[in-house]
Amino acid sequence: MKFNKKILILIVVTLISRLIYFLYKHNLFWDSAVYASIGRYIFSFGKEGLYESFRPLAYPIILGVPYFLGINQVFFGRLLNLVFSCSIVVLVYLVGK
Repeated sequence: MKFNKKILILIVVTLISRLIYFLYKHNLFWDSAVYASIGRYIFSFGKEGLYESFRPLAYPIILGVPYFLGINQVFFGRLLNLVFSCSIVVLVYLVGK
């Protein structure tokens, strides 16, 4: 896969905008908190957090790993969101190309 200037500019713009949002947005919305709480519930074997059976399990399991390792779940989730958003920009560019 050959990267050209267009995709590099798109990734940089996305990265800068997401970093600004990442640094200045401090509160969590309900869905973000629920996914982190489900991950906590899974890795604490039901002692902490809450569980909603209608939500998918992949993202809460990913967010539960930092809880299990003692890392801040919110910080890890925001970094993961940053990686996912830049990846989506690349995928949309490749599909459009």
